[in-house]
Amino acid sequence: MTRLIAALCLVALTGPGAAYATERDVRMTAGRTFQPLTLNILVGDTVRWTNFSIEEHDVEGPAWGSPEPIQPSGGSWVRPDPFVDLGTELYECTIHPTMEGAIAVHHVYLRGPATTVLFGNAMSFNGLAPEGETVEIQRNVNGTWTTVDSVVAGANDAFAKGVKPAVPGSYRAHVSAGDSPAVTVSVKPRVTLAKKRLPTKRTRVTATAAPNRAGAVAVLQRKKPAGWAVLASKRLNTSSKAAFVVRPPKGTWRVRVIVKKSGGYAAGQSGVVAVKR
Repeated sequence: MTRLIAALCLVALTGPGAAYATERDVRMTAGRTFQPLTLNILVGDTVRWTNFSIEEHDVEGPAWGSPEPIQPSGGSWVRPDPFVDLGTELYECTIHPTMEGAIAVHHVYLRGPATTVLFGNAMSFNGLAPEGETVEIQRNVNGTWTTVDSVVAGANDAFAKGVKPAVPGSYRAHVSAGDSPAVTVSVKPRVTLAKKRLPTKRTRVTATAAPNRAGAVAVLQRKKPAGWAVLASKRLNTSSKAAFVVRPPKGTWRVRVIVKKSGGYAAGQSGVVAVKR
């Protein structure tokens, strides 16, 4: 009954989708830092600070009034009031004023891939949304947010979704209460090499980029002791291919092709192939 009353009160404060708040955690560390430095939470969540250092710390936010109780090593404190206002609240330890942190409050929070995605692989999105809520993953297409996939948030308000095809651009998560901040996804083309032996000790090396990157510049490089040297460059044809003829003067060359960034795609790199005289 107590949980039901609390849930109804929270609905009245924050609206649909926040009926059951989650307690999130911040660590006070030996390096006099809060971890994470910025904690992303949902509207209606509460936060617990736990002291994992040997020093005493406290917590104070500009709108919280006096500093909260000093916490000895191993101590913890939960702010009794849930965070109900969208935006970012800063706070600090008044004992160590350079020890600062932030709480970012969202209706829905989205994290995109941490690194550039290779075309053909899925874009990995994850984040926070009210448990049971359908989360739409949307991409900005010429100024219009278009849904490309969806997922239902699960336990602890967490969701994760792999989205294909990988297309570079700006993405956000959408729920009934609102939208997440946008994240930028970087994608690089998949570059493959095929080689064919030709007469007079020559080899044709053909690079193919996917998706079609017609017009992008492809650069053939040779591995040297000090790095990579450019042998030739040309633009990919309408089939997204570029063919190079290689004839090492002696021995074996190790070569690769770089497709330079264009059309919103990052630069792509092939594997290395050996070309013999």
